[in-house]
Amino acid sequence: MGSEGELNFSVFDEIPIGFTQGNSREFFTIENPKNIQLYHVGDIYQQLVNRQQHPSNGSSALHTSWVMDKILAVN
Repeated sequence: MGSEGELNFSVFDEIPIGFTQGNSREFFTIENPKNIQLYHVGDIYQQLVNRQQHPSNGSSALHTSWVMDKILAVN
């Protein structure tokens, strides 16, 4: 929600993005790519099998969790 309008979107579902500005409302559909977890799973495999550092770690996971809590308004 901002001074020029409101943007609504889903975090977990594939629902069109809604944009409201004044009396006007628009919807946009952005499809998720196929195999959305492919690169993440590949990075986990590389760390476990080839001992390559995964780009994500506990600190980045904690930050991501904090962001998701703020988006979902979890206390």
